[in-house]
Amino acid sequence: MSRLMHIAAICVFVFPAALEAQGVEDLIINPKLKGTLGALPFYGEGKIVRSDTMPPGWRENRPRKVYKMSDYIPPDAPPHGLLITGIVPDAARRYVVAITKDEEEFRRAFPEYKRLVAEGKRQEAGGILCISTRIAVSEKVEGFWGGKKTRDIPEKVGSFFYELLMIEFKNRGGCLTFLSYDPKPGDDIVDFGNGLDDTIRGILMIEEQPALEGGKPEYTMRIIKAMVTE
Repeated sequence: MSRLMHIAAICVFVFPAALEAQGVEDLIINPKLKGTLGALPFYGEGKIVRSDTMPPGWRENRPRKVYKMSDYIPPDAPPHGLLITGIVPDAARRYVVAITKDEEEFRRAFPEYKRLVAEGKRQEAGGILCISTRIAVSEKVEGFWGGKKTRDIPEKVGSFFYELLMIEFKNRGGCLTFLSYDPKPGDDIVDFGNGLDDTIRGILMIEEQPALEGGKPEYTMRIIKAMVTE
């Protein structure tokens, strides 16, 4: 696990009116860069073999092999991704993350992305703007004790867990713009519903710091737009 430095600051900048967050209550809350995520580089495909083609006793005579993670992952293997956590202001909505090199790229690409999606040109839209759906939202539940419900927790907020793949970070950039939409009847769970709204829920900047001699790169996070309460 790399040493991580968290930089918390809210910066005010000018966005076109259509891309402004409506208010502080619309922003993600207390985002944190928690650490790197490992990877298991397993490749290849399985083969189907009929059991009656195997010689008698093949299973008993087959030497038992003990598999170790070190056999597959070199000591200097880079992380598979970065884990970012925090709180969303409304757990009933669905969230996605736009990945760009900077804020200007997002402001330029987002209107064109929405136009192409509205025309049914999703493949072309994906070439304009990278939208990640690897964000999970966990809602708070009722309190139970001894099998009995003890209280309701009516909070509207929910926790989020987002994985930024290193390949996306290297190829697309580290500026993460959080967007959301209301699910509509008939929406597919993996789809973007009937269109993302224009409210920005947060902007984070992930940066890689040069590695010291003999060390590994460090990853830091700047909070550009979010609600910070701690």
